[in-house]
Amino acid sequence: MDSKVIENIEPFNDIYFKSCFYNSLFPLVNYFRSDLNSILFNDIIVYDSEPEKIESGIGVKYIPVLRDEQLIDHLELEVEMKESCPDIIDRIQKDISQNRPVILWVDSFYEPLRTDTYMKHHTPHTLLIYGYDKKEELFHIIEHKSRENLSYKKRQIAYGDVSLAVKGYQENFMTPDRFSYYSFIALRTNSDSEKNPYAKTEKLQSQLLEEFSARKESIFEGLRHMEKFLQHYRRTVLNEQLLKSNVKSLVEGLNTVINFKRVECYRFKRVFSVNHHLSRVACEIEELWELLRVDVAKYLFFYMYDWDVFYRGVERSEKILQLEYRFYEELVK
Repeated sequence: MDSKVIENIEPFNDIYFKSCFYNSLFPLVNYFRSDLNSILFNDIIVYDSEPEKIESGIGVKYIPVLRDEQLIDHLELEVEMKESCPDIIDRIQKDISQNRPVILWVDSFYEPLRTDTYMKHHTPHTLLIYGYDKKEELFHIIEHKSRENLSYKKRQIAYGDVSLAVKGYQENFMTPDRFSYYSFIALRTNSDSEKNPYAKTEKLQSQLLEEFSARKESIFEGLRHMEKFLQHYRRTVLNEQLLKSNVKSLVEGLNTVINFKRVECYRFKRVFSVNHHLSRVACEIEELWELLRVDVAKYLFFYMYDWDVFYRGVERSEKILQLEYRFYEELVK
């Protein structure tokens, strides 16, 4: 077969979740009509600090319930996982020919589509491959433009670039306890719980609340990191000189937080409904963080300082603090 494209595999751009692996996996979860919620709620996400930026840095830590391989099995997807494939091009073509889409770990240093990293930075990354063309020596992939950017599209990449990117990953990032090649084969027989989505949703809600309660200590430790970050935000934005020297790192910190809050809003709406009070609070928190970022980002681009604007931001930050604690206190009851 000279060419093959597996139809109906579509990019996922709703949220950026955890790592590029998941944004490669989500289109397949939807393609195989598996359970996206099982992935979204496999992790308790908490605030964390970045040691190299003790005062200004804010990070996010994912605490998984199941390992990646266990999770895929839990999704009832049959997946063949390999540490490496010597004849990578032939292997991909063989799997695609049998309607088996592939997720592949690569080094995006060798990936021309990624202008942010190509020949600049060695970065571990995943590609979702769903087709090939032997004559043109091209793979059909789903890929985005830059790190943590929701611009996933159907694109094409040359066989030679894939070979180099795979070799780069094996040389720079591969460890003995990891897989680098995932071939997705089929969906197993649906269980009774999948035939009753309401029962499954209620079960997931119950499990979710139990997991939050079990990780209460980590959650509130994270909230203390968040509180320190907000204190830094307040000191910085009310002093133009401080803001000028810290604006880039402040935007980076706000980007990290907002990505986390978008995931929280998205997943609570999926499981608890849009109008559930937990969903409403989660999404209100996200919106307030977004407003903080808008003000700081405007200053980054235009360097026009308005003390009144940032004072209103300080007032919003107080509300954020109250809502964050209220949200998690209710979850861990």
